[in-house]
Parts: sequence; structure tokens; C-alpha cells
Amino acid sequence: MEIINFPISGSFDSKTMDLAEKFQKATAGDQIKLCLYDTGKVEVDAVLAFHDVMRMRPKGVAVHIHSHVCLVHSEVLIWLAGDTRTLRSDAWIHFWEYDRYWEERTEFQQFLDSLERRELQGRRTAFHENYLQVERLVKKHLPAHLLNRRVWAGELAEWNIIKPAVAVVKPATCASAKEKKHLSPEAAKATETATQKTLF
Repeated sequence: MEIINFPISGSFDSKTMDLAEKFQKATAGDQIKLCLYDTGKVEVDAVLAFHDVMRMRPKGVAVHIHSHVCLVHSEVLIWLAGDTRTLRSDAWIHFWEYDRYWEERTEFQQFLDSLERRELQGRRTAFHENYLQVERLVKKHLPAHLLNRRVWAGELAEWNIIKPAVAVVKPATCASAKEKKHLSPEAAKATETATQKTLF
């Protein structure tokens, strides 16, 4: 399993692009462990980009995500994006649902939006639309009673949200079958006999 340290800070975007490149070279059976560390602000749009990279990776590439730090807001989706995930024993996550008062924009914000010709649904800003998308994705993994409060590692384990990494065995290659095909019938039979003797 390859281990990659993944900071939740200003370099999150560049690390996400590095991960996308690594996925392009990965093959079925590869295992990657992302270790989240550091504390900083990750933009909601960057979190959605990370989730998209995870979703578009080649089939059969397993990703485990371990967090050394507590996670809040959209950072929770980074952690939930893995196939399996673990959390520091004394850490917690806290995801807030979209608040209605966010829909109210100041007159200055509305003026800027009109200048840039932003198409918004209702009175929501682009940030709020992105946050709502994160919320929809988070709710696919977290039950409603685990939202809007701190949830510790123990409770997450009880709900089977914390899952240890599972060892993946790479599919066997067909090289041995091809080699046997090119052997004469006598040589192939001798190879099978030798293999059986070894097994017994």
C-alpha cells in the first residue's frame, strides 16, 4: 500500500492534481492510503474537485483515507470520499447542514453578481450552491442524526462509517497459462505432475 501525506491547507489543490496523475498510472489492485494532516481552510470548490478525482479513478484502485486531525464543514467530504476510512481515536467530525440565513446577500454582493452576470438560483451565491452539493454528497454517507454536531471516532465506528483498509489481492496474470500453451504435451504434463507433487 502506497502512503501519501495529504495536507488540508493551501497546497490541497496541487496535491489533488498530483493524485489525479497518480490515478492515471495506477492499475487494478493498487492500494493507496491518504493521510490527512494540518489544519487550514480548503475551499468548497476544491473539495468538490477532489471528490470528482476520486470518483473518476480507474476501477479496482482502492483508496483508504486516515485523518490525523478533526474535520469540519466540507472537509468531512474529503474523508468520506475513500473506499474505507479511519480517524484518530480522539478526533471527531462536525458537518453543518446548509443554513437558510446564508441565502440573504448584501446589496453589495448582489451588485457584484450583476456586474459579473452570475446566474444564481434564487438569492444563493456560487459558494452556497457548491456547499449544497457537498451536503448532498455527505448525506449519502452520514445518517441525519450524525449531522450538525460533533461525532467522535467511537460513535462513527459503531455506525460502520470508520472501516479499516482491506487488503486487495491483484488479479493473477495469464503469463503461466501462455507459457504452458507453448510447451509440448509431454513437457506440459511433466510440469503439472511436478506441481501436484509440490502441493501434496
